[in-house]
Amino acid sequence: MEKIYKRLFGEDMQVQEEKLKNLFKWSGIMLAVMVVLLFISPSVAEAMIAVICLMWGWPVVKATAGVNKITELFAYNIVVFVIVLILWLCVGYLAGMVCLVLGIIRFFQIKKQKKK
Repeated sequence: MEKIYKRLFGEDMQVQEEKLKNLFKWSGIMLAVMVVLLFISPSVAEAMIAVICLMWGWPVVKATAGVNKITELFAYNIVVFVIVLILWLCVGYLAGMVCLVLGIIRFFQIKKQKKK
């Protein structure tokens, strides 16, 4: 499991903690915006959940596929680009949900190890 954490969040505990704090900070900001948007436009608020998951999953998908920019997916064929983009976003969303759960677990593990 330690290998997975190193690959997802960084090589040592300090880097992992900083990266997780940053991700949690931005996730909290987006959740606050989502609560405000619930009263204004509920459909946009629901989309914020997807944005949060993509924020967590995008680095994983990027590292796994070896693609640094979304424009690298574009192979001068718009139909292929749209299909790949939709698949890319779905995989990123699912990876984000998994990484969010793993990030929460890892953050509490780091905190527990620091107390010892």
